[in-house]
Amino acid sequence: MPHQETRPQMQRAGGSSGTNAPHGYPGGAHNPYGYHQAPPGAAWMGAVSPPAQHPPIGSPYMPAGPYIGAGGPPATPYHGHAQQSLAIPPAGGGWAGALVPAGAMVPYQQPQVAKLARPKEEEIIAIDRWEPGPDYGIVLDSLKFNILKPSVAVHALLGPTPDTPTHATLVFDLLWPTNRIHLSTEHRSRSWMNGRSDPATFPNEAGVTCGDVTQKLYNFMMQRIDKSEYAQLSDEEKHEIVATYRWNRSTDVNAPGGAYLSEGIVRVDFLGKRTRFAGMVRDDKFVEDKLGTVTGATFVVILAER
Repeated sequence: MPHQETRPQMQRAGGSSGTNAPHGYPGGAHNPYGYHQAPPGAAWMGAVSPPAQHPPIGSPYMPAGPYIGAGGPPATPYHGHAQQSLAIPPAGGGWAGALVPAGAMVPYQQPQVAKLARPKEEEIIAIDRWEPGPDYGIVLDSLKFNILKPSVAVHALLGPTPDTPTHATLVFDLLWPTNRIHLSTEHRSRSWMNGRSDPATFPNEAGVTCGDVTQKLYNFMMQRIDKSEYAQLSDEEKHEIVATYRWNRSTDVNAPGGAYLSEGIVRVDFLGKRTRFAGMVRDDKFVEDKLGTVTGATFVVILAER
């Protein structure tokens, strides 16, 4: 007797048996989404029936929203729909058309960086280290001067006056206020202006100008001396100082007189006739011998007879 295969009937959802599945799916006459068909003589079994319309986003058939491409996610009964058709890279191809239409992507261009070229000699701007103003030159405080101990250049107007000057020098008599200073290259009736605001040294200490130096010198010479200083002098020295004191306060046309000098002896009276400023130099050994120490950039003032 030939063997006859007997297929067990599958239980329909809801507990009833039969061969009728939801509308049109088991018979294959209407299957718009391409789901797997139930075998002949079998019924659909399960708690969820295939949808009668496009599965909503987030449903079991489309749990994570639209998928790239028309095929849908693998191993699901839903294979996408025609409206969702983003480009995907072809097999063995690149990503040139994955997110934008093919041919619309512009290759990234590395920006061109201009190479720094050494400036030509005629393009180099020379900055005068004696240019006036806080934005020029190097300015150091006294602490940095003590630490670095730089080599200091003195402005030509404050440097030692040569026997045969090749540049302008200051005509400065310490008996008189600084408004009486004039340049050797200009008439004595013209007060000193050119170079007055220039840095006194390079590098510069605390932004001191040439005008600052001359004013400090004059102020120092106008200070009254202490009695202890006068007591240390010899009789000859005292005699010379008293004679100078009287002439400086006389009515002589070359004397400042009482309008500029006080009644007491001041430091300029110690100078006798050597009241003409002849420049200044840096001499650390001389300063250390006289003061016992060297602080910052200390200079020695050269005086000559007026």
